[in-house]
Amino acid sequence: MKRPTEFIETACKLVRNATNIPIFFIKKNQEITRIFNIVSSSLIEQKKLPKTLLDHFFSINLIKPIQLVYLNNRNDCVVLLPYPEKNEERILLWPNAENYFLDHTLSIPLETEKTYDTNALFNTAILLHHLFYQESLTLTQVKQDNENVHTSPTPDIIELKIMEQRENSSYHSSFLAEKKIFQSIQLGNPEKMLYYFKLHSQEGIYGTLSKKDLLRNKKNFLITGITLATRASIEGGLYPEIAYNLSDSYIQHIEEINSIQTLDKLLEEILIDFTERVRKANRSHYTKTILLCQEYIFNHLYEELKLEVIAKQLNISPSYLSNKFKEETGETLKAFIQRKKIEEAKNLIVYSDLSVSEIYSVLNFHDQSYFIKVFKKLTGLTPKQYKNSFIIKTS
Repeated sequence: MKRPTEFIETACKLVRNATNIPIFFIKKNQEITRIFNIVSSSLIEQKKLPKTLLDHFFSINLIKPIQLVYLNNRNDCVVLLPYPEKNEERILLWPNAENYFLDHTLSIPLETEKTYDTNALFNTAILLHHLFYQESLTLTQVKQDNENVHTSPTPDIIELKIMEQRENSSYHSSFLAEKKIFQSIQLGNPEKMLYYFKLHSQEGIYGTLSKKDLLRNKKNFLITGITLATRASIEGGLYPEIAYNLSDSYIQHIEEINSIQTLDKLLEEILIDFTERVRKANRSHYTKTILLCQEYIFNHLYEELKLEVIAKQLNISPSYLSNKFKEETGETLKAFIQRKKIEEAKNLIVYSDLSVSEIYSVLNFHDQSYFIKVFKKLTGLTPKQYKNSFIIKTS
């Protein structure tokens, strides 16, 4: 099935927003044609990749649908995919790409690269492959295809100089990255919450809520975070009275603090506390099987979630999972999946530029009319009515 360029670009943009993995389109004539990156594309479009590196990417024979390439003595890696029906273009998933761009002087890979997770890269590539070709690949299959990958012989790359940090560049962290923090709170997973919190903190600066008073601005920011954490913890199973009392206590404590340095350390502690309380509350309500099931659903909302597939991941029978889920949560597995997908759709409607047809497609609903029917059933509004009910204010 031929996919139009607009569909391919939309899929890449959405996947990048959900995973924080930069995605690049390159042509054989050493051009970068598209950029879906953490920072503003314009910052990179003014620079160029070393010709040696681009030539190297096209010297690799893509005999597999997804191919891993190691760089810099295995300290860095890139996943390559063919551009659908365009032999002269390739798609790169490259977490550390920024460090290789040239800006009049030579730029180089940092001595200490950001850590990368090849499973995360592979799973992202598998999702893109499915969107492009409607063909399912397994992580095991892709790993086997790449198990004999050796370090790429690119000495010129290793000898490049270090890229100077861009001074005074600031950008707001994306909504979807922030959302992962509060999803982790809702799941009661402090390890993931802490990971996304630190990742989110590194991505950019936060909005200014008070321009005249830095201390007041920091307090307002923490109070906003507490409000969101309170909501997420209640949705995750913490008793509302406990969550609200905890919120009030922390806000009162914040108002008594007169040191920005003290406040800087406080938010992480607060979010961990909320997350730990949700985990303890969940442990008393749900078995490990149901918690793992819910976590799998949260992590695969953009895929077609079938009972049989989830049960296989958990090594249990579909009928057991279905009965157990309903027994413990009071909700059918199908209803839970629909509810979570619609929650994700609501976020995409408000905070992305995707159309309704694009949203139902990437969330794997069968058709647009069915998506609208489910959306209205759970929200009382059509997607268009829901979008019109919001006024997004931009500065």
